Amino acid sequence: MENKHAVAHNKVMVIDGETVITGSFNFTKAAEAESSGVNPSKFLLGDGAFKAKVLRRIERIKIDEEIPQAKRLRKRVSIDAVIKACQLYYGKNREELVKKVKGNDGRQVAIYLAKILSGEKGKEIGQHFGIKGPAVSDAIKRIEGRLEKENKLREKVEFLKGRIVPEF
Repeated sequence: MENKHAVAHNKVMVIDGETVITGSFNFTKAAEAESSGVNPSKFLLGDGAFKAKVLRRIERIKIDEEIPQAKRLRKRVSIDAVIKACQLYYGKNREELVKKVKGNDGRQVAIYLAKILSGEKGKEIGQHFGIKGPAVSDAIKRIEGRLEKENKLREKVEFLKGRIVPEF
């Protein structure tokens, strides 16, 4: 499953969280007209194991902002659950973790994970960390930049994701 529209060969549609349609069929009126309704590359699947696998894959990819419906398929995690997992991992109490101090990687990671796993807006996340929405966006941008460069940090974040949402 690719999440880049221009290179997406295998397309996946999850309808009502139940029915899964996948294949190389392009979901456009032009493609439908060309195939006259019969296309061997379009097929319907959807028993439990396959659906679970598709939904786990959806959880792993960064959802494109152009596809707001995909966000509804993701499991929601509470901000408090993210904070608790980060507390355990970093060995800090809640106050220490959310406190704004230089070099508090645990706080940065918790803000980032709260955003990607909870689906909450920056304002809501900021309330848990004593900052405003724009500061949440800034923190997320900083951590995303670091994740591209720092393997150890990326490993920590992936480990925490797996602890918070075991399907990751």
